[in-house]
Amino acid sequence: MEKINLSVLFVEDDKLTREYVHKMLDLTVKEHHVASDGKEAVNMIVNEKYLPDVIITDLKMPGVNGLDLISLVEKIENYHPKILLITGHSEIETIQELLQSHNIEVFQKPIDFRDIINCLKNIKNG
Repeated sequence: MEKINLSVLFVEDDKLTREYVHKMLDLTVKEHHVASDGKEAVNMIVNEKYLPDVIITDLKMPGVNGLDLISLVEKIENYHPKILLITGHSEIETIQELLQSHNIEVFQKPIDFRDIINCLKNIKNG
């Protein structure tokens, strides 16, 4: 399979999920980085100036959570990445307003990576 020509930042505090998705992204996209929490992702984006095409982030993380990360990214001038939000079923109601006002794709846990691959292909093909 040809790799999708996108840069992706995956943000997840759960080590097993992070390792699984890291391996899948390694096979799927040309460039990706992984952050173990929102704070590390903020550092990559703000301090290291890593501005990926797509940010895939967990909603619930200690410290800087997915919503905090999205809010920070929205403040960066001339930067509009596609956001894929990963959440548990019970959390969907909490973020309904956010989903209606932003261009965010939501994936429920457990993650089916085939759905993410299809979404990445759609993003690339515009």
